[in-house]
Formats: sequence, C-alpha cells, structure tokens
Amino acid sequence: MTALTFPTRLRPPRPGPAADRAPLPNQLLFREVNEQLASRLDPTAAAEAEIEIVCECEHRGCTTAVRLPRRRYEWVRRFPTRFVVSRGHANPIEERVVERLGAYEIVEEVGPSAHTAVVFDPRRLTTRAGP
Repeated sequence: MTALTFPTRLRPPRPGPAADRAPLPNQLLFREVNEQLASRLDPTAAAEAEIEIVCECEHRGCTTAVRLPRRRYEWVRRFPTRFVVSRGHANPIEERVVERLGAYEIVEEVGPSAHTAVVFDPRRLTTRAGP
C-alpha cells in the first residue's frame, strides 16, 4: 500500500481580509487526504458501500473518523465549497449546515472562505493540470 502524500500546493491564504475568514489549512488538508483515501477504493464497490474519511472541520488536531455512503461522499465533492464534518463541528459564523445526517453534517463555506475552497479544490486542480 502506498503512503498518503501531503500536497505542497496547500498553503495558507495570504494575509489580508479574505484570509481572516478563509477555511483553515486543516479543512483543505483533510479534504485532500480524503480524496486520496477515496481514490484507493475499489471502483466496482457499490455506491451504498460505506467509506471512512477524516472529519473536515476547521478544528486543529481533529482526526475524528466519519463514516458515510460512498454515493454521499461523491455528492459532497461535486461542490467545492462543501465539507463533511462530525456532528457539532460546524462553525456557524463561516459555514452553513446543508444537511445533518446521523453522526455527521455537510457544511458549506460562505463568503471569502468559499472562494478559497474553490481555488484549492483538489478535483478542480487535477482537471486543470491535465494528463
């Protein structure tokens, strides 16, 4: 099994008003880690099969495991401003809760932090980079 790699492209936003409300590097980092975990799944597995990811909240040091159906994870990833967090880990000032599902919530970044989430979306970066 190959080790997970931590991307060098994930750097904190530059200082300034937008950076004050940008998603913390923790959210961006764990979204990237979760993408690597998801890429290692069996592509023939059922959409209803559960996968385990790391909470994508902004709390530094949070490594809570979150289990959700693969289909739900893929739905969240369609929106670069959305993250999967453990229930109660949402920041009500900078995020809005889109859905509450059992032990986890789907949150959406708002304001300047939404822009940063889009810029650092690993699926968008992969698409732009090409083959």
